[in-house]
Amino acid sequence: MLPNPQPYFARLVDPRRETRNKLHALQDIVMITLCATLCGYDDWVGIEDFAHENEAWLREF
Repeated sequence: MLPNPQPYFARLVDPRRETRNKLHALQDIVMITLCATLCGYDDWVGIEDFAHENEAWLREF
């Protein structure tokens, strides 16, 4: 089994400004995008759909 890649994403510097509108951690966005892309989703709407459809599974990370 491959190791969980999320700890590597935690090292990324988040360039976004600190505001109330910052709802998700950058490493979570990267992980969701990676998983969705590997499953064939190729645009942001599809990636969002993937995240909603697989929310319970994604929360395990």
